[in-house]
Amino acid sequence: MFLKEFNTNEKRAFANLIYMLADVDKVIARNEKKIIKEYLNELEIKEENFSKMTYAEVVYNFKQSSDRIKKIAYFELLGLALVDGNYEEQEIDYLDKVANDLGITRAKKIAFANFFYNFKNIHKVSVIKTEGKEINLEAEAEKLF
Repeated sequence: MFLKEFNTNEKRAFANLIYMLADVDKVIARNEKKIIKEYLNELEIKEENFSKMTYAEVVYNFKQSSDRIKKIAYFELLGLALVDGNYEEQEIDYLDKVANDLGITRAKKIAFANFFYNFKNIHKVSVIKTEGKEINLEAEAEKLF
């Protein structure tokens, strides 16, 4: 949703984060594969041009970024973790590590998780109608940053 704000190094680092997350439980769900392709497309990274980084390199890249960019990276990563309907212990541990390394507070982690639980179809729908009211998901997410 907000990946267009990333610079080239942040795009590459985020692509690595999503691959690491998808592989952490050793099961890459069909939905995860689809979302990864969507992310790579949005990041303007061709799968064949993808270059691996170590986790330390990824963190170093994001440490150079603004707090907003770090929050966006964690927010988008959390969305990927929740897309398969399973939030496995390995994924929780990985996300906690990323949050800690990027300086994401516990309160912000909870706010992000609540966003995804409240709007389960975040990657499929940009506008939800609820009791006649239109809720723009991007605007709602923007408030979190």
